[in-house]
Amino acid sequence: MVLPARQASGPKGLSLPELLLVVSIIGLGVAASIPIISETVRSARTRAVADEFAVALRAVRMIAVTTRADAALEIVGDNAYRYEDVYGRVRNYTLPEGVRIDSTTAPAIIFRPNGSVFNGAQQVVLHSAWGGDLRETWTFDINTIGVPRVTRATIAP
Repeated sequence: MVLPARQASGPKGLSLPELLLVVSIIGLGVAASIPIISETVRSARTRAVADEFAVALRAVRMIAVTTRADAALEIVGDNAYRYEDVYGRVRNYTLPEGVRIDSTTAPAIIFRPNGSVFNGAQQVVLHSAWGGDLRETWTFDINTIGVPRVTRATIAP
């Protein structure tokens, strides 16, 4: 049995210009996505800070109800807050660079043993200013019965 001779075919694989084109297209895609990824990471950090603050508010309210005594979340400057846990340990939280507490109706939010807020409704506003541009505002409205409501607003640079 005689096998047919192989015919010569063109070169296999990619040529150098084709390879350079593919690499440059990938490079453009990566370069275009870096600012988007960076903004997403910043937004996630701010959201994490806001979630942590909301958890602290709920924790202080729970401490007041559990211990049947007043419990306070104290705002310290424009970048920190603290409260005393059930065991009497002071919990200090410092906000990361770029996030600040901009306005509050009182220097401390005091929860009563029944879960309500001392001195009526309270409001705390967190601002994120990554890179100098104001990006997001998180507003915490704590009503008279002590339940926090969180709203978020995005501000275009």
